[in-house]
Amino acid sequence: MKKLFILFIGFILFTSCNNDDDASPVNSSIVGEWTLTKLNAKMDIGIAQSVGEGKNYNASMSFTENPNQVSSQGTVVLEQKLYMNGTHISTEESTIDFTNQFGTGQWELSGNTITMSGQDSSVSVTVTKLTSNSLIFRYNPDETTVLTFEFSK
Repeated sequence: MKKLFILFIGFILFTSCNNDDDASPVNSSIVGEWTLTKLNAKMDIGIAQSVGEGKNYNASMSFTENPNQVSSQGTVVLEQKLYMNGTHISTEESTIDFTNQFGTGQWELSGNTITMSGQDSSVSVTVTKLTSNSLIFRYNPDETTVLTFEFSK
């Protein structure tokens, strides 16, 4: 079960999707060094649900311009609680290596969507908040999973 769960988390973090939901206005520049301060993960596939929260934060992302480059580094521990039909089944912890999850590559901000493209993959996320010192984005790799990342400068 643990291996399946870790494979699932890896899959959802590497798969990109498009989401046309409206978000709050993006009113600041994304350029700069952003430190991860919060991570939440929710998955609901009917009889199985998973709720996760980050801890031991030591991850960041850096966005530069001219050229638009993004790099990510560090780790965060994701503690996931798995429920079946509302009954707690297990709690698992996994370390997420940001270097492997978002990597290094190009970025583009269009409206409230950031697309990060590396050599082998492309990930699109929905910005729900971008101010001079706060960045929050949501990643929906499928209709059942929501990951929310919160950063500060």
